[in-house]
Amino acid sequence: MTIQEALDHLQNEQALLVNNFTFEPDTIDHAILTTGDSIYWIRNDSGRWLSVDVASDELILFEDVEEEVEPGEGLVVLRNKDYEFSSEGSGRLVDEEGVELETMSFKDYEAEGEVVRITESDVTGDRTVSIGLVIADDEVSQA
Repeated sequence: MTIQEALDHLQNEQALLVNNFTFEPDTIDHAILTTGDSIYWIRNDSGRWLSVDVASDELILFEDVEEEVEPGEGLVVLRNKDYEFSSEGSGRLVDEEGVELETMSFKDYEAEGEVVRITESDVTGDRTVSIGLVIADDEVSQA
């Protein structure tokens, strides 16, 4: 299944099988980046969420973690593993109706197919740390 097909299913509130995990969408937030690109952050009630980037053909299955991380010289350490800085972005987060929820920024750090994303609200300063796994097209199918 392509990333666009996966996004279409999720936007139609259809469950997907993602890396042998049944993902039922609960809320869909649209991140409109300052670059003009779009990313969709789709959450479910189990605490996991998908980051879907059609333009980059990338789907990441995340889970928020309680551990605090402090970015250092281009890396973060989480669970005794080093993750190197890979990208960053900022923009507006809007809900399904286009209502702005907040402005935010995020940084991604990667190691061996895993991604640590640190997201920060520009309004409240709240920071969320998530760890995720990059999902290949053949690891996504209809549930």
